[in-house]
Amino acid sequence: MRLRIFQAPNVAEAMRKVRAELGDDAIIVSTHKNRRGDGVEVTAALDAGPAERAEAAPARPEQVNGKASSSLAASAETIAKALAYHGVAARLVERLCLAAINGNPPVDDTAELRLAEALRLTLRFQPVGIAEPKAMMLVGPPGVGKTVTAAKILARDVLAGIQAMAVTCDVTRAGGVEQLAAFTRVMDVSLTTVENAAELGRSVQHAEGRVVIDTAGTNPYDEGEMDTLGRLIEACRAEPILVLPAGGDPHETAEAAALFAGIGVHRMIATRLDATRRIGGILNAADSAHLALADASLTPFVGEGLHPLSPRVLARLLFRNPRHPTDRNAFIEPES
Repeated sequence: MRLRIFQAPNVAEAMRKVRAELGDDAIIVSTHKNRRGDGVEVTAALDAGPAERAEAAPARPEQVNGKASSSLAASAETIAKALAYHGVAARLVERLCLAAINGNPPVDDTAELRLAEALRLTLRFQPVGIAEPKAMMLVGPPGVGKTVTAAKILARDVLAGIQAMAVTCDVTRAGGVEQLAAFTRVMDVSLTTVENAAELGRSVQHAEGRVVIDTAGTNPYDEGEMDTLGRLIEACRAEPILVLPAGGDPHETAEAAALFAGIGVHRMIATRLDATRRIGGILNAADSAHLALADASLTPFVGEGLHPLSPRVLARLLFRNPRHPTDRNAFIEPES
């Protein structure tokens, strides 16, 4: 990551210099009055390529704003580097850094807590709770873990004593129905198979308790498949929840999320956090498609369940050692 300091009479002029020299992908790490008091000093960063990033020496706090004692500048730099490692889009990095700098300092002023506050101010979080709409439909591209996610939601309902049933529209994929059926038999949950929107609407209308609907994988770039999914959503008036895997290409993940948002998706569940080191695509998707982050799945095992995402949990994940696998302890919400 390249760090540059720009001085100007005002912030607007400093930002113009940043864009002119570093381009639109530059991020703003800190802004403050210069030491003479007659202008501003803006520190900007530009993410390097993988090879340059690997060879670059860590910047010292005094390289950020000329003051070795500035813990704020050091925290902003730490946050910017962590987000860049995860592949978070430059514009989102800029907003998060500015929110971390300008937000109210936490009691225990650390980079992780500042990032948590910035995430709270910038993104939305809405875990899938027990008191949810009557019907929810899991949607997403093929192979992202919708069926296992459906089983995890059903298992949580059963353990909470909530009456629930499963419906699957995944009737064309080999083994699609059988996979969910194996889970529901163990949980003693009824499973209904439907082949079209009309059947789905009737099943949900006459259902008692919660309904968790598993759908076939949908190619977001295929208009026909998206139209079919849209008709299913309209027929049963269930809430569609997007399931996407962590670790995907950040731009591809964001584009797919935006297309699903176009048919009524408002929040998403992230899967495969145990099998990836970088989760920037999930943040990019939530930001660009205006989706709330709901829960995360760590393993393909139903017994592990889903883990709610929150600003504190997400900040911890972004700062975790990439060489250590994510475990459930990362999702324990700290006490206030």
